[in-house]
Amino acid sequence: MTVPAGQKAYVQMHYLNVTEEPIAAHVVIDGETYAAGETYTPAAAYITYNTQINVPAMSTGSAGGTCAVPSDAKFFTMSTHAHKRATLTRVTDGTAMVFESDDWEHPGARLWNDDPFFSFASGSLTYRCEYNNTGTTAVQEGQSAARDEMCMAVGYFFPATGPKFCINSVSF
Repeated sequence: MTVPAGQKAYVQMHYLNVTEEPIAAHVVIDGETYAAGETYTPAAAYITYNTQINVPAMSTGSAGGTCAVPSDAKFFTMSTHAHKRATLTRVTDGTAMVFESDDWEHPGARLWNDDPFFSFASGSLTYRCEYNNTGTTAVQEGQSAARDEMCMAVGYFFPATGPKFCINSVSF
C-alpha cells in the first residue's frame, strides 16, 4: 500500500486477558520501502464483517454473507476472524472451499505465494461462522472477545486502488 509522507496510522491489537490483572504487551511493526520512482503493483485489504450476529443462550447459530469481489483481484492470502464461541469459520468461492478453520484463536491463513494467485471465479466471496453459545445470555456482534462475537473474512489482493469492505453483504 502507498503511505504518503506524514500519514498517521492506527493499529488495533486484540488481546484476551483471562485474569483480573493487567497484562503487558509488546508489538513490533515492520515496514519496507521502495526507492523513489520504483514501480510496484499496489495491494490492499479485503475485509468482510457481519453486524447481525445473534446467538440465543444455550444454542447454536451462524452468521455470514456474500460479497462481490473485483473481477481482476488476485488474492495472496485469506483468513477469518471470530471469537471464542466460533466452532467453524469458512470462506468459499461459490461451492468451492477457499479457507476453513475450527480454531477461532489461531485460525491460520491460506497463502498463495506465487502465480497463479487466487481469483474468485464466481465473482463473489461467501463467508460463514458457526457458533455454540453455552452461556445463559444471548451473544451478539461486538468487540469484546469475552462476551461478544465477530464474523469476518480478511484477505489481501492486488492490483488495488484501496481497501475493499463488505458489511452485511453490501460491498463498498
